[in-house]
Amino acid sequence: MKDNSFQEHYLISNGMVHLGYRADSIDDIVCHYSAKGYETLSSEFLATFDEIVPHIPEKMPVALEISGCSFSEDEKSVIERTIWNHYHIKLSGIKQENKSTFIKMCWFTLSFVLSGILLFLVDDNTENILVQYAYLPFWFFGYRVLIYLILDLIPQFKNLHTYEQLAGAKVFFSGISPINDVPVDKAGDYSAEFDSNVKNKEASDYDSMVNYYLIEEDGSAVISCVATGVDDVIRKTSVTGYEMLNTELEEYIDQQLPYIPEDGDTRLEFTGGEFSDDEERTVIRAVTNYYAFRVENAKKEYRGSIHRIVWFLILMAAATVLLFCTEHTVDKATLEFITMIFWLIGDYLIEFVLLGFTEAKANLKRISRLAETEVQIK
Repeated sequence: MKDNSFQEHYLISNGMVHLGYRADSIDDIVCHYSAKGYETLSSEFLATFDEIVPHIPEKMPVALEISGCSFSEDEKSVIERTIWNHYHIKLSGIKQENKSTFIKMCWFTLSFVLSGILLFLVDDNTENILVQYAYLPFWFFGYRVLIYLILDLIPQFKNLHTYEQLAGAKVFFSGISPINDVPVDKAGDYSAEFDSNVKNKEASDYDSMVNYYLIEEDGSAVISCVATGVDDVIRKTSVTGYEMLNTELEEYIDQQLPYIPEDGDTRLEFTGGEFSDDEERTVIRAVTNYYAFRVENAKKEYRGSIHRIVWFLILMAAATVLLFCTEHTVDKATLEFITMIFWLIGDYLIEFVLLGFTEAKANLKRISRLAETEVQIK
């Protein structure tokens, strides 16, 4: 079997990447929690195409066929706009992620060069333990630069090209029964429209797209949810007094969280239904519980990062003493083994401080601010 036989059989049709999705109603595509003008894709739709994304052939136009239902013109417009918005915001987010990774790699490269200069300046009379401490940042930063380049930056650029294809995808509706193909007579038009969408990159500005969705005139970040009743919000398996949000609603909120600015107030609005006073209190308590669990998990992660640093500082001190005391009393092979352990502990210590601790602290700060989210039921 040829390596690309899967792509040719399942995905390529008349010179285009053909993706198919069957929906019984618009709710199978657009999340029913999303408010008008703030539509987002359903978790089932996203999960379906997340599985396909790694297999999409590069540098080919994409056509997305939606079947299973006769949608109205308004529904078609909403579906097309929601798909377009999602993948353009996703594309812009990947661009920002690539930029952030590249900046980190530049800083680590600079640190690697400076560490190399420091090692070059070390003379033969310098104590061995000091030489080993000089080697630590040199080895760590050099290793990290390769990791960022090979495991982060290169795959991220592959994702960038794939989501550029998805952001420019031509959506067409085939009615009740799928045709499972790109129409031959329309393939050329679809390809031309795809090229036009991809070239229109100024429309995918990250900040303007996010502000359109989330930021109100007063500067508040708003997550709008449509709920016709308390059953749309609360899990049926919840016990009174220990209410939890519906899993699908949690996924919907989680989709919005990466795009909420770090500063300013956050508001969670429920519209579309009438709630009694008791039901309102139940919904507010469930949202409070939702954020409380996230804050507690973030605190555990933060405390865990501190504990790891403390333990590795103790291990580093012990390794330093051991290396210092055995420098002139053991054979060369044993000394190299002790030095290797010293490097390993030092590498993990630097990683925990520069990456683990700082990320855990930033995450705790962000989640704690979200825990202050105001809940409004209209």
